[in-house]
Amino acid sequence: MIDDGESRRVRKGQGVLIFPHTSFLGESISNRALASVHHFVLDAQRSKETSSSLDRFLGKRRGFEFLDSEGDRRIDRDLERSIRLGDDQSDELNHESQTCLLRLVLLQLQVERAPISSSSRKTQIKLHRLLSWLAENISASIAVRDMAATVSISESHLRRLFRAEYGTGPARYFQEMKMREARRLLRESAEPIKAISSRLGFDDLPHFYRSFKNYTEMAPAEYRDRYSPIG
Repeated sequence: MIDDGESRRVRKGQGVLIFPHTSFLGESISNRALASVHHFVLDAQRSKETSSSLDRFLGKRRGFEFLDSEGDRRIDRDLERSIRLGDDQSDELNHESQTCLLRLVLLQLQVERAPISSSSRKTQIKLHRLLSWLAENISASIAVRDMAATVSISESHLRRLFRAEYGTGPARYFQEMKMREARRLLRESAEPIKAISSRLGFDDLPHFYRSFKNYTEMAPAEYRDRYSPIG
């Protein structure tokens, strides 16, 4: 979740550039997920001397931007080198080297891979309205055509928007919403697993068990035993 409370999935090869004064909370959806957080500061004057291409990043205090490296190992290596420099004892040469690497990474992401462009304000409003509607109807089985009709856009366009904004399709996103709610209920309530399954609109308990285990790599009862303070 980033700042506005909405959940966004970061897929493999993708990163999120989060600007200062923006709150965020990360959560892994499986035991195999690997990620790292790298805090850094770029000198605005030196960056502007190097390239005006970084202007849109400079001075931003709130918000975020998804950036996609498409698995480019050069970018990964530059980031790893920058992290190591940041961990080393700080001196002027290390700081200058780290700054150069970070500027290079940002430029590569813009020029070679191009950031995922933000949707228009109108589209963002439609997507937020749709997500609110899905949350209100989390117990229902909702087809993508029904989602598209709710916000008056085509199915194909809705699929493209979800891929760009959330890294997954609308049906998968809705399934993940159900699984996040299932996890919350298992942690925070003593409600029977069968009742949780029914509340989230699953046809039968085995279907819920399969979906939950695919999502968390744990059975519902195992998840509750591990994470619920209720016991």
